[in-house]
Amino acid sequence: MRRVLVSSFVLTLMLGCDDGQAPIREGPPFLTASVDGVAWAAGAESGDLYALLGPERVILVARQPAQGERGDEVIQVEFATTDIFRPAGYSLTADPAGFATFRTFLPSGEESAVYLTSGSHTGALTIHVASPADSVVAGSFAFDAGELGGSAVRHIAGQFRVRYTTTVP
Repeated sequence: MRRVLVSSFVLTLMLGCDDGQAPIREGPPFLTASVDGVAWAAGAESGDLYALLGPERVILVARQPAQGERGDEVIQVEFATTDIFRPAGYSLTADPAGFATFRTFLPSGEESAVYLTSGSHTGALTIHVASPADSVVAGSFAFDAGELGGSAVRHIAGQFRVRYTTTVP
């Protein structure tokens, strides 16, 4: 059932693009998502959105700054690859080769909840286009994340276009 749900998120995401296509290489960086059916977008400040390229791995991080009475929220997806420029799909589970987290914070900055992929809460990330000349990676993701130490599950799906870096902004 969870795989059907994740597949549905990916299909909805792909069909929901402005022109019926996956994210393209050209344009400004962004990460937009749906978290339990609610629209979510990374902030516009430096450090709110980046893809950190390391030895044989990529860490995609997006932060939505505090709004109203809630603190920051952070989506992080990490996956192993030897060729970020090759369009490919990556499984998100509990494996260090691919996993995702969703973290929420109190207005004070204290972490309030951590949700993560696992053997029973899975998902996928797909790189649709990438350009070594522009340092751009664009793709989509969808995953279920279970609450660490709890029973709540968050359903997250989105798309992105980012410039990758080798240092944390």
